[in-house]
Amino acid sequence: SAHLLFLTDADRAALIDQGGGQPFLWRKDCQFHWRNRGYRTFDDFIATFRADKRKKALRERRRVFEGGVTFRTLTGAEMDQKLWDVVFGFSAATFEAHGHEHYLNVEFFRAVSTVMPEAVVVKLAEYQGHAIATAIFFRGEKVLYGRYWGAAANYHSLHFETCYYQGIEYCIEQGLEHFEPGTQGEHKVPRGFEPTTTWSAHWIADPRFRRAIDEYLNVERAQIDQYILEVEQHTPFRRG
Repeated sequence: SAHLLFLTDADRAALIDQGGGQPFLWRKDCQFHWRNRGYRTFDDFIATFRADKRKKALRERRRVFEGGVTFRTLTGAEMDQKLWDVVFGFSAATFEAHGHEHYLNVEFFRAVSTVMPEAVVVKLAEYQGHAIATAIFFRGEKVLYGRYWGAAANYHSLHFETCYYQGIEYCIEQGLEHFEPGTQGEHKVPRGFEPTTTWSAHWIADPRFRRAIDEYLNVERAQIDQYILEVEQHTPFRRG
């Protein structure tokens, strides 16, 4: 078998037009992405929310900053070994809390920071000069990808601020067009992330196995379409 994940429209067109042979099976899924519609500031973005949703989002942000939390934005070039130990420790603790071992290690992040320093973006939350939480992002030419998150303690709304609002603000400041904060998470929707279709392609050699998978994917695609329609009703943006 062969499996191609997170295909672009151009990728899909190339595979569909390949002609001949056994075609790929298509899997449709949904993630929650943020789109930059020409916002100049975070206030421009939040102004597109309905009043009740805007009030809630601003209250979340206010709770963090009124609690004395500040943020630093660091590139890979600005991260030293000691700070990577702290930041990675936050992220590893999150994996451990969910019963998993981190599939990366601190040496990976140090190596990427050395080879591709501008591709690494770290949001570091601090309280009274001490690091308390982090979100590790990677950036491309037009897209911010995230995020590895962790915190030293449970601070009210800190997760939403560090992982989502800080990322959105960064994208606006840097002129990035798109923010992909990771898989799952319907809690992202009220914070300005929209349901977005993703595609993968699957080639299966065994004809019996292929038929079974094909039948499942046909049913699943219809379910994903319905799910996206339902989620779109809960986005925070003003209607019309």
